[in-house]
Amino acid sequence: MVDTIDVEYIFSNKKDYNNCFILFDSIAEKNGECLHKQDRNRYRYITSAFNDFGWLKVKFGVYERGYALRISWKPSTHIYNKNPIALSKPGDYLQAEEYFNSVISQLNHQAGKELLPHLDYWNVQRFDYAINLYTPYTREYVRLFYAGFIPKGFHIPHTYTTSFYMKSNSLKYNIYDKCEHLKQKYHYKDEDINSLLKGRDISILRLEIQCFAKEIARIKEKFLLPNRSVKALWQPDIARDILAKRTSAIIGSEDIFTYEQSTDMLLHKYANRTYENCEAIIRRMATMKAPSLQLIKEVLADHGARNMFNSLVYKIRKSGANPIPLESCYDGTDISYLINPYNCVMAYFH
Repeated sequence: MVDTIDVEYIFSNKKDYNNCFILFDSIAEKNGECLHKQDRNRYRYITSAFNDFGWLKVKFGVYERGYALRISWKPSTHIYNKNPIALSKPGDYLQAEEYFNSVISQLNHQAGKELLPHLDYWNVQRFDYAINLYTPYTREYVRLFYAGFIPKGFHIPHTYTTSFYMKSNSLKYNIYDKCEHLKQKYHYKDEDINSLLKGRDISILRLEIQCFAKEIARIKEKFLLPNRSVKALWQPDIARDILAKRTSAIIGSEDIFTYEQSTDMLLHKYANRTYENCEAIIRRMATMKAPSLQLIKEVLADHGARNMFNSLVYKIRKSGANPIPLESCYDGTDISYLINPYNCVMAYFH
């Protein structure tokens, strides 16, 4: 449910900021990595020397609201003994809070004064909601997301075979094969992955939505949260809403079938012209080298047929089919059905 959280504390004065900086720098130096300049900005410094606490990055700097300390925190590091595929669960908050506060207490003890407050007094700048989907078909799922819609305000910087990445100024989609990620970035071997998966012949699709300041502000308003604390945002209802809504915005909520199955579903629902128009969209998606509902929508919109396209997509979904069909063959194995990740989200939070 929860992956990475960025929390921020704003110091009330520069003296406390400097004392805290010196404390963290001395600890980081003992761990082999001092605070160093970030992006050549002499007012911002960063270190990854606190990884053992689950603090992936520690940043000091002058930000919009003043002198600040920002921590990128992965609570599951402590809770699940550094298991690289683990996510924090809905019921893990109290354990995460207790551990964070214990680290803060240790730091304050070393400083000889209360330099930093407990977790309740930190504001969240980023909150990642996520679930793991255990499946052998991670690449097919990634392909499905590339074949879907691109919501207004979003763009896809690059395309990959094992990951889907799309962002706006307030939110990022990060959907990827977690096992491939561990191999490529952290040099895990096949035997390491097999151990994590307990010998199961599958992989993990990580479905992750990264919420930043503007999105967090919208969440706070929608769910009537008292503040932007970790405790306020660590709620399964919020995670379900974010993950389900953002998934369905791209690929809908209907499960994924082959072209033949999808057209059979249309035949049971429609006749004549309606069937032909709906079938044409699914057929076009099935035969495109790089299938894209967004591209078809834009082409038809240029010809004044946007409303017709939207109506046909709605009718396809009403039949139970998804306008994005499966490829006929996946890694040499015929597959006829994939559950939509939207339904996995709803089942997880049931």
